[in-house]
Amino acid sequence: MRSFPFDEYGVLYRDRAVGVGWTSTQLAQAVQAGDLQRICTATYVAATPRPPAELHLLRARAALERDPDLVVTHQSAAVVHHLPLLKPKLALVDVVSARRVRKRSLRLRTLALVPEEIEVVDGLAVTSLARTAVTAACTSPMGFAGALTIFDGAISRGVSREAMATMLSAPVHGAAVARRALALADGDSANPAESWARAQMIEGALPLPRLQHEFYDADGFVARSDFDWDGVLVAEFDGYGKYEDYNIYGQTPIDVLKREKRRQARLEDLGVDIVRLEWAHLENRRVVPRIKPRLQRLGLI
Repeated sequence: MRSFPFDEYGVLYRDRAVGVGWTSTQLAQAVQAGDLQRICTATYVAATPRPPAELHLLRARAALERDPDLVVTHQSAAVVHHLPLLKPKLALVDVVSARRVRKRSLRLRTLALVPEEIEVVDGLAVTSLARTAVTAACTSPMGFAGALTIFDGAISRGVSREAMATMLSAPVHGAAVARRALALADGDSANPAESWARAQMIEGALPLPRLQHEFYDADGFVARSDFDWDGVLVAEFDGYGKYEDYNIYGQTPIDVLKREKRRQARLEDLGVDIVRLEWAHLENRRVVPRIKPRLQRLGLI
């Protein structure tokens, strides 16, 4: 069977396929058969499972392949830069264009850019990391928590807080929320779940925890906590990825669970109280109700 003429990124364009002998009908049949997945007008990829961000990146590539004058911006640029995003909406590709663009797969953003705010990342024209963080934070569908997640990631990448604050001095929609998030951003936050948990703590007026504090006992290193207060209370986010990641080393979930139990026992031997957080606690806004009583009982608030 003939192979499809995918480009170097795994994208198939209908005009190129037709140029080497495929017909539009055959491409449509391949989509129906589950061999191809249509990602935007006349553009396809192999129908294999992909994370949403990877699929969005392919859509962005397709958009700029068809119109090289476009610049990727906002949350789409965040995907290109691999900035953390909290529950993004990735149906449309955010672009800046000097002219009007009418394509259902694109969202045209109004943004005045200076040359130094445009760079090329992995072959794509995209807004700079600082400008991307600011525009994505101002328009995050998750408000303060979404903005905090983005700024945590940007600062961890070495982006200047002062440079982003200067960009936020302009009176644009979402800037007030973004400015508050930037002031509280911390590059030690490890992932969007931890940023979202911390956002709920901030909104619930809890004392701010330390991030990534290391604990030691007589036998040496014990743990690096997600959050801790004065070394006596630790909050840990239990993401499923923590257990799945160890599979590449041949360990079973039981092995990892045993290690977690040993780790917790050593922390408890140090007199540390531990509260566990799960994704459902974030979704149901149960972070503050789980932590606040512990802080009160320990005399920390």
